[in-house]
Amino acid sequence: MTSTRKTSILDAAEELFARNGLKGASMRNIAKKADVDVSLITYHFKTKDSLFASVVERRTSVFNREQNFYLEECERKAAPDSPGVEDVIDAFCYVFLKRAIAGDVHWRYFFQLFTRMSNDPGRGAEIMAKYFDPIASRTIAALKAAMPDCDDDDLQWGFQFVTGALFSCLVNTGSVNRLADGSVDSEDFKKIHDTLVPFACAGLKNLSSKGN
Repeated sequence: MTSTRKTSILDAAEELFARNGLKGASMRNIAKKADVDVSLITYHFKTKDSLFASVVERRTSVFNREQNFYLEECERKAAPDSPGVEDVIDAFCYVFLKRAIAGDVHWRYFFQLFTRMSNDPGRGAEIMAKYFDPIASRTIAALKAAMPDCDDDDLQWGFQFVTGALFSCLVNTGSVNRLADGSVDSEDFKKIHDTLVPFACAGLKNLSSKGN
């Protein structure tokens, strides 16, 4: 299978998984969208679970690599101290938002897929967790170093709130446009980044200080 045909299969699967979920996207429909025979998909990916895992791993491997790079840069610049909360959250959010800023539709399908699977416990959520958890754990550890007095439960919930807000913006349901009567551009991802980061940091810092 050529690299181009493999990419076509992964792109088609990503879109249909995002639109219909793991159960709702059939191998036959994925093959039709990718313009290949279904036997070619099953030969190389074996099962739909395996294909789904390949779709997720393709994106999260990039996020993991870049997340490590940005956090290592934060740590290097802050040494011998730990990076600040703002630096950690900025690094985490930017890894995702820069794809939306670039306007790559396939990344947007992945963001939709992530949100769908994260809110639908089952096999899909298990696979997502397997590949996304390294990013999350790396970021939570950096936040803990930045806020050593923050209660562990509060920090875990705080990170969940940050990721929820981030992916809500990335998926763009149009809610903010409706509520603002069209005066807010929900596709202005540079503005989203510049607004989300201080908002998230303020919430996390409040959690860290509430016990003091």
